[in-house]
Amino acid sequence: MKLVAGVELTPTHVRVVMRHPITGAVRVTHEAAWAPSRPHLVVATLRAQWPAPARIGLAVDQAFLRTAAVTLPPASPDHRRAMIALEPDRFFLGASRTATVALAPSPTTATTDLAFAIDTAQIDAWIDAFGEWAPVEGVESAAVARWRMLPAAQQRAKAVSEYLDLDGEGSNAAHANRTEAGLPPKFLAAAGAILAIDAAAHTQLMSSSSMAQRRRRRQQYLGAALLTVIAAVAVVVAAVDRARERQLEVIDVALARQEALTAPVQRDLDRLTQLAQERDAVATIQASRRDPIATLGAVSRVLPRGATVMRVRMEAGGWQIDGSATDAAAVIRAFEQDARFTEVRVLTATTRFTDQGRARESFSIGFHAAP
Repeated sequence: MKLVAGVELTPTHVRVVMRHPITGAVRVTHEAAWAPSRPHLVVATLRAQWPAPARIGLAVDQAFLRTAAVTLPPASPDHRRAMIALEPDRFFLGASRTATVALAPSPTTATTDLAFAIDTAQIDAWIDAFGEWAPVEGVESAAVARWRMLPAAQQRAKAVSEYLDLDGEGSNAAHANRTEAGLPPKFLAAAGAILAIDAAAHTQLMSSSSMAQRRRRRQQYLGAALLTVIAAVAVVVAAVDRARERQLEVIDVALARQEALTAPVQRDLDRLTQLAQERDAVATIQASRRDPIATLGAVSRVLPRGATVMRVRMEAGGWQIDGSATDAAAVIRAFEQDARFTEVRVLTATTRFTDQGRARESFSIGFHAAP
């Protein structure tokens, strides 16, 4: 992961602090001489000596700035900065009408603002030069950068103006009290410049063109971050789906093995089920049928004297008897009147014939035995 860099610009030297963007650990402290009119030379040295950071914040020494305490009508910080930028020569002695201005952070109840101004051509040249190393995302006064190194409670109790007279070497007692562990006092302004990267727009000593570039870069950062999040979510979803597919595959294989092991048992169970169904069907049929011996006994008892049975047949739950008697109609009436028989019917027409000199009549009767 790329580091973030803070650079303090003094009349004779540049001081660089590079931190880890997440842990905040200081990885690099570096000091080098420079000529403010030839910033590309020191930038070339930094590029050759250190890897490019992700972003850069600049802290501009008071020697390059004009300072003024201004009182403006109540308005938002951005609007107050715009009021000063409209005619900077009215607020800063000797400033050009195109100077770049910024406001120092201040409590919301303050009635007077501490404002800074710098020549636009000069600050744009420095931003362009250091931009060859990495994008410059913040530019503030070195006094503001030192003030940002205070704990939040002390920031509320102290004004930025208390740190205008510091020389950057840590000789002031208040300055020395803000020294971080392992960070020499003279690098505090450079460390504070890192905090300027994400500071509010009204504190930035950046021209309108530089601020526009800053906004475009931030939009690109946000767009790239959003795409990264979307891609990460897509990867996670794909991984979850693939994990689910693998789990289902494992389950399918286990089920197939279990089915192979239990197939013989299942076949036996199916056969037993079929036999049980057949047994139940036979029992149902048997329960619905009357005992044929009892039916034959009832037939023999209901037949009139002299009746002869030639054939008895049982099929589809019904009975048929064929025979002869002296009165076939009496045979039919006997069956119809007996409660042990139902659905009594004549199957064929009666014929008369003589048997050994006696008149006889044939009969063919169908019936069902009552349950």
